[in-house]
Amino acid sequence: MISGVDPAELTSAEVYPLGRSEPGALEWGRPWYDGLTQFFEAAARADDAMLVWLD
Repeated sequence: MISGVDPAELTSAEVYPLGRSEPGALEWGRPWYDGLTQFFEAAARADDAMLVWLD
C-alpha cells in the first residue's frame, strides 16, 4: 500500500494527511486497505465501474 510513497512528498503536495512526514505516518489507513482492495477486486470481476469521491 505504501511502497515507494514518500510521506514528505505527499505533505509538500498537500495530499492528505498533511503534516505526516515522519516514517510510519501512512499506517493509519492500513486497517481499511484489505477490505477496500477486496471491494475493488469484486467490482472488477463483475465488470462493474467504481466511482470514488474524495471530499
